[in-house]
Amino acid sequence: MTQTRNRTSYYCEADMEYWRERNKNKVIYPKTVLIKRPVYQNSLRITQIPWLWNIDRRETSINLKDWEENIVPQQYSGAAFKRGDWGETAIDWCSSYGLTSWYMGHSVKSVTTVETNDLLRKLTKHNLKKLGTEFYEQKFLDIDCDKYTVVDAVKQIDWSVYDTIRIGSTSYERIYDTIKDQLSECKIVIYKPQLDFIHKMEKDGWDWIVNPKGVDYFAKD
Repeated sequence: MTQTRNRTSYYCEADMEYWRERNKNKVIYPKTVLIKRPVYQNSLRITQIPWLWNIDRRETSINLKDWEENIVPQQYSGAAFKRGDWGETAIDWCSSYGLTSWYMGHSVKSVTTVETNDLLRKLTKHNLKKLGTEFYEQKFLDIDCDKYTVVDAVKQIDWSVYDTIRIGSTSYERIYDTIKDQLSECKIVIYKPQLDFIHKMEKDGWDWIVNPKGVDYFAKD
């Protein structure tokens, strides 16, 4: 007798032997499961924004730990980009499936979105099409990499042409170290940077701007 959830199930010995053999020889194929979710900000559902496609980490069985992808929770994906002086030309590295790029588009003239594999690009482009980007210029850079090849990937980009840079992955420090010689007057947005990184940026001449009602960022004039 085996208890399963709220009911009792009975298996004969033949049934148990069948399932033992079946599970022993079962081949598990890694799969990626996609899901459509509503957007929340400050724990409130934003009803005027359509549901967006992303990867369901609870059901996906492939290993995502080595992916170079957005790590910012959707509810912290930068609605404050819709207001304030952010410049004219922005680049968004790992864009929360397009959401942060769309928010940035409210305050700048052009946003270049970078997603690092084909699946993320497809989801992001679909979401941005649903969100609507007619009020700004939306561009894409199709660059493939993972967390181990990210340095070579960012070298393919001319970062000096952007006055607003958002880095939405855990590789932010390696990316900064690679591109810092290209940067002068701009703003760099990083979600919850480590304290030692903040000290490094301050040593390099950047100001850490903490905005209680908006997006924190580094700035250099």
